[in-house]
Amino acid sequence: MTYKETVLFDPSWGVYDMVIGKRISSAFAGPADPKSFENLDAVSESKTTKIQYSTEEKRLHQLYKIVKIQRIEKTVDIDLISKIFSETLTTYPSEWLLFLELYELVHLKDISLKNKIFEHLIKLKQNTHFSKLIADGLELIIKN
Repeated sequence: MTYKETVLFDPSWGVYDMVIGKRISSAFAGPADPKSFENLDAVSESKTTKIQYSTEEKRLHQLYKIVKIQRIEKTVDIDLISKIFSETLTTYPSEWLLFLELYELVHLKDISLKNKIFEHLIKLKQNTHFSKLIADGLELIIKN
Protein backbone atom coordinates (compact mmCIF):
# COMPACT_ATOMS: atom_id res chain seq x y z
CA MET A 1 0.00 0.00 0.00
CA THR A 2 1.39 3.37 -0.97
CA TYR A 3 0.42 6.98 -0.78
CA LYS A 4 1.97 8.96 -3.62
CA GLU A 5 5.55 7.64 -3.46
CA THR A 6 5.54 6.68 0.23
CA VAL A 7 5.19 2.99 1.13
CA LEU A 8 2.62 2.77 3.94
CA PHE A 9 2.53 -1.01 4.17
CA ASP A 10 4.52 -3.86 2.71
CA PRO A 11 3.25 -7.47 3.11
CA SER A 12 6.72 -8.54 4.25
CA TRP A 13 6.13 -6.49 7.45
CA GLY A 14 3.51 -8.99 8.65
CA VAL A 15 -0.20 -8.67 9.29
CA TYR A 16 -1.79 -5.43 8.16
CA ASP A 17 -3.61 -3.52 10.91
CA MET A 18 -5.90 -0.69 9.98
CA VAL A 19 -7.41 1.76 12.42
CA ILE A 20 -10.83 2.94 11.37
CA GLY A 21 -12.68 5.81 12.94
CA LYS A 22 -14.93 8.72 12.19
CA ARG A 23 -12.58 11.32 13.64
CA ILE A 24 -9.47 11.61 15.78
CA SER A 25 -10.33 13.43 18.99
CA SER A 26 -6.87 13.35 20.52
CA ALA A 27 -3.42 12.33 19.41
CA PHE A 28 -1.41 13.17 22.53
CA ALA A 29 -1.88 13.34 26.28
CA GLY A 30 -4.32 16.21 26.06
CA PRO A 31 -7.25 17.48 24.06
CA ALA A 32 -6.87 17.84 20.31
CA ASP A 33 -8.53 21.24 20.49
CA PRO A 34 -7.75 22.91 23.83
CA LYS A 35 -10.08 25.80 22.95
CA SER A 36 -13.05 23.42 23.05
CA PHE A 37 -12.51 22.71 26.77
CA GLU A 38 -13.16 25.23 29.51
CA ASN A 39 -10.71 25.84 32.34
CA LEU A 40 -8.07 23.51 30.96
CA ASP A 41 -5.46 24.78 33.42
CA ALA A 42 -7.77 25.01 36.42
CA VAL A 43 -6.80 22.99 39.47
CA SER A 44 -9.59 20.93 40.98
CA GLU A 45 -10.88 22.21 44.28
CA SER A 46 -11.62 18.72 45.55
CA LYS A 47 -8.71 16.62 46.66
CA THR A 48 -8.39 12.88 46.36
CA THR A 49 -9.57 11.23 49.52
CA LYS A 50 -7.40 8.58 51.08
CA ILE A 51 -9.28 5.48 52.18
CA GLN A 52 -9.02 4.87 55.89
CA TYR A 53 -9.40 1.13 56.48
CA SER A 54 -10.70 -0.12 59.79
CA THR A 55 -8.80 -2.71 61.81
CA GLU A 56 -11.26 -5.38 60.65
CA GLU A 57 -10.79 -4.42 57.01
CA LYS A 58 -7.01 -4.50 57.37
CA ARG A 59 -7.24 -7.98 58.90
CA LEU A 60 -9.46 -9.15 56.04
CA HIS A 61 -6.85 -7.86 53.58
CA GLN A 62 -4.18 -9.81 55.48
CA LEU A 63 -6.25 -12.98 55.18
CA TYR A 64 -6.59 -12.50 51.44
CA LYS A 65 -2.83 -11.94 51.24
CA ILE A 66 -2.08 -15.16 53.12
CA VAL A 67 -4.35 -17.09 50.75
CA LYS A 68 -2.67 -15.44 47.77
CA ILE A 69 0.78 -16.48 49.04
CA GLN A 70 -0.44 -20.06 49.52
CA ARG A 71 -1.67 -20.08 45.93
CA ILE A 72 1.49 -18.56 44.46
CA GLU A 73 3.86 -20.80 46.38
CA LYS A 74 1.62 -23.83 45.77
CA THR A 75 2.09 -24.86 49.39
CA VAL A 76 -1.22 -25.48 51.08
CA ASP A 77 -0.88 -25.48 54.85
CA ILE A 78 -4.13 -27.18 55.91
CA ASP A 79 -3.79 -26.02 59.53
CA LEU A 80 -3.37 -22.42 58.40
CA ILE A 81 -6.25 -22.67 55.94
CA SER A 82 -8.41 -24.19 58.68
CA LYS A 83 -7.60 -21.28 61.01
CA ILE A 84 -8.38 -18.76 58.27
CA PHE A 85 -11.66 -20.56 57.59
CA SER A 86 -12.63 -20.43 61.27
CA GLU A 87 -11.71 -16.76 61.62
CA THR A 88 -13.52 -15.83 58.43
CA LEU A 89 -16.59 -17.80 59.47
CA THR A 90 -16.65 -15.96 62.80
CA THR A 91 -15.67 -12.45 61.74
CA TYR A 92 -16.56 -12.21 58.03
CA PRO A 93 -19.29 -14.83 57.45
CA SER A 94 -20.54 -13.25 54.22
CA GLU A 95 -17.08 -12.89 52.62
CA TRP A 96 -17.96 -15.31 49.81
CA LEU A 97 -14.86 -14.69 47.69
CA LEU A 98 -12.45 -15.61 50.48
CA PHE A 99 -14.42 -18.80 51.16
CA LEU A 100 -14.29 -19.61 47.46
CA GLU A 101 -10.52 -19.10 47.40
CA LEU A 102 -10.12 -21.29 50.49
CA TYR A 103 -12.24 -23.97 48.83
CA GLU A 104 -10.04 -23.81 45.75
CA LEU A 105 -6.91 -24.37 47.86
CA VAL A 106 -8.26 -27.41 49.71
CA HIS A 107 -10.35 -28.85 46.87
CA LEU A 108 -7.96 -31.73 46.24
CA LYS A 109 -6.27 -31.77 49.64
CA ASP A 110 -8.50 -32.10 52.71
CA ILE A 111 -11.95 -33.64 52.32
CA SER A 112 -13.23 -32.67 55.78
CA LEU A 113 -12.29 -28.99 55.46
CA LYS A 114 -13.37 -28.96 51.83
CA ASN A 115 -16.86 -30.14 52.83
CA LYS A 116 -17.18 -27.52 55.60
CA ILE A 117 -16.23 -24.71 53.25
CA PHE A 118 -18.50 -26.09 50.53
CA GLU A 119 -21.47 -26.23 52.92
CA HIS A 120 -20.92 -22.61 53.91
CA LEU A 121 -20.65 -21.57 50.26
CA ILE A 122 -23.95 -23.32 49.52
CA LYS A 123 -25.58 -21.37 52.39
CA LEU A 124 -24.15 -18.13 51.05
CA LYS A 125 -25.28 -19.03 47.56
CA GLN A 126 -28.87 -19.37 48.76
CA ASN A 127 -28.92 -16.19 50.83
CA THR A 128 -27.00 -13.59 48.83
CA HIS A 129 -27.12 -11.81 45.51
CA PHE A 130 -23.72 -13.34 44.75
CA SER A 131 -25.24 -16.75 44.08
CA LYS A 132 -24.30 -16.78 40.38
CA LEU A 133 -20.71 -15.77 41.16
CA ILE A 134 -20.43 -18.48 43.79
CA ALA A 135 -21.96 -21.09 41.47
CA ASP A 136 -19.65 -20.10 38.61
CA GLY A 137 -16.61 -20.17 40.92
CA LEU A 138 -17.47 -23.61 42.25
CA GLU A 139 -18.02 -24.90 38.73
CA LEU A 140 -14.60 -23.63 37.62
CA ILE A 141 -12.87 -25.19 40.62
CA ILE A 142 -14.58 -28.54 40.16
CA LYS A 143 -13.86 -28.62 36.40
CA ASN A 144 -10.17 -27.91 36.90
